[in-house]
Amino acid sequence: DHESSMERVESHFSDYEMAHFWSVIRSSKWKIISEQVFQKEFNFGAAFELQVEFLVVVSGKSKILPELMWMRNREVEPILGVSPAFVPSNWIHHWWYQKNNYHEKLDFLNRMYKACIHISNDNKLTFNQDKISRIFEIYIQGGYKKKYILSPLRKIINLFPNKIKSFLKKLRFLIKKKNISQMSLIDAAKIIESEGVSVNYKDLNNMIFVIETTHKY
Repeated sequence: DHESSMERVESHFSDYEMAHFWSVIRSSKWKIISEQVFQKEFNFGAAFELQVEFLVVVSGKSKILPELMWMRNREVEPILGVSPAFVPSNWIHHWWYQKNNYHEKLDFLNRMYKACIHISNDNKLTFNQDKISRIFEIYIQGGYKKKYILSPLRKIINLFPNKIKSFLKKLRFLIKKKNISQMSLIDAAKIIESEGVSVNYKDLNNMIFVIETTHKY
């Protein structure tokens, strides 16, 4: 709710959560964001997500529900990029500092700067490429590493050969998928409810009805 675009995006990327990518947003803003972001796919995972998150926050104030949950159909594999042949070779914490990505990184910052100019209504907009770079570095050095890189277990796993890491990743996914597939949505909701989260069972039952009806056709 900061008045300044710079303050909003700096606050968001200092304690990052993917909260705006699927948000309700004015079509006039979304058209500008999609036109600027989806012109080019950069070679690191979640590039579109980070760009959209950045620009939605720059475009104006936002409100996040205190209790929010996304549901993904686990029968469908996650998509990292729009192009079927696209597989990110790195995540941003690697890509950002690699010398051979220097020109692509400059292109990324220039595109983000142009998008900020188009999307912001801030009369005191002070964005430039250096300031945009600094905000992404706050994200990389702070929230990203805190959540994903500094875990002692992850450090140990990173020492394993790639074949073993790949096997462990698949095994973890299969175990997780099996446990979830054996639990109904109602049972999962009851567990969440026992932890203090309110559950609207009327909406949940409507959702289950739509899913079951769809699978019949």
